Amino acid sequence: MPKAVKVKRYKNIYKRRTPLSILLRVVCIVVVVGLLGFIGWSAYEPVRAYLDSIAFEWKNNPTPSLPEIPDISASPEPEAPAPESLPELPPEPAVSASDPAPAESEPAAPEGSEIPSGTQLRGAYLPVSDLLDPNLLAARLSDFQEAGYTAVLVDLKDANGSLLYRSKRGRIPLEEGVTPYDLSAACEQIRAAGMLPIGRMHTFRDYTAALSDNNMAVQYLDTREHWLDNSREKGGKPWLNPYSEQARAYLVGLAEEAVSMGVEQILLDSVMFPVGVRLDAATYGETGDVSRSEVLSAFVRQVSSAVSAKGGTVSLIVRAADVFSNPDSLGGDPLVLSDQITLNLSPAVLGENFSAGGFTVEHPMQDPGDTVQRMLDALSGRLPGQFTALIQDPNNSTAMVQAVQEVLKENGVESYLIVQESPNPN
Repeated sequence: MPKAVKVKRYKNIYKRRTPLSILLRVVCIVVVVGLLGFIGWSAYEPVRAYLDSIAFEWKNNPTPSLPEIPDISASPEPEAPAPESLPELPPEPAVSASDPAPAESEPAAPEGSEIPSGTQLRGAYLPVSDLLDPNLLAARLSDFQEAGYTAVLVDLKDANGSLLYRSKRGRIPLEEGVTPYDLSAACEQIRAAGMLPIGRMHTFRDYTAALSDNNMAVQYLDTREHWLDNSREKGGKPWLNPYSEQARAYLVGLAEEAVSMGVEQILLDSVMFPVGVRLDAATYGETGDVSRSEVLSAFVRQVSSAVSAKGGTVSLIVRAADVFSNPDSLGGDPLVLSDQITLNLSPAVLGENFSAGGFTVEHPMQDPGDTVQRMLDALSGRLPGQFTALIQDPNNSTAMVQAVQEVLKENGVESYLIVQESPNPN
């Protein structure tokens, strides 16, 4: 008789899963999936920014090394800022001085070049194209003389960071096809015509210098990658870092150079922190307890001290619109950054409609004279006793200039600069 097969039975063979156990399993799965998704999303933004930054730098600066760019520490006649000119800022790595200093020394500043306090400036603007042709420059200066102008405004450095004159301290050469002008010759010609040469330079809005030296740039989330003010696809660019000792030294050197080449006064533009998208991701290294307002005002004092030593003066360009809105990029009220102010009262800067800080104006360019009067009324009591008005005229309108000049005169503003691409003095 065959041996019987013994069937082994387990206690839980017929045990059914309870609803509670099924629910717990589902919850665990959801938690795990959610956790993995969170980790992936957290890693996405830095990786995307890293790739965007690499692609942006390759597009704008494909050469891995820039031996032709002089190092700022090797610039001639380095001058340390006065101890009282800067708050205590965190130390930064020293800049390499491997590049040789330029062989030629800068020309000495002309004697008696300082603009006396209270001088009534009535200045007009000359574009770079007019500065490249001595004959054209002479004709334009003759027109300015007849119009009664006492000063001429030229651009030294644009918002891209390009040095528009022949500089020994520029970080990156001009774009192909762009010719820098001879600043020394232009200043000599302007002065010979009995007018004061004034130079305008953008400062921290400078993507060329930021790309040339990572130590000078605003960083992305405390990494070594550049922060960009927009996406790469939309032309986002890096900025210089106001907390960077190297960035400040570079800008001070440019101002010194311009004065040594004959510029009487330096107008500092874009003395500010970055504006754009993802400002929460912009980082500036060790900032200590130094506020934005403190570091910007200290920078203006630093430039003023260096320029004064060479016989020049410095004025800070402030937009009236920023006085009304007190933006965080300026650390609040921009009027506290300097006691030497060039106030941009241009109606065109206000856009189609403007409203901030209790000041509202619709269609500012419809009646530019009235708009300027309303801005002066709204700023009454907040402005320094002496300031220079800056008026940009995008339409090259003689009538607009006349209307604004009349308003300035009625309000006792005797110093002004008129900026037109093709000015028609009258």
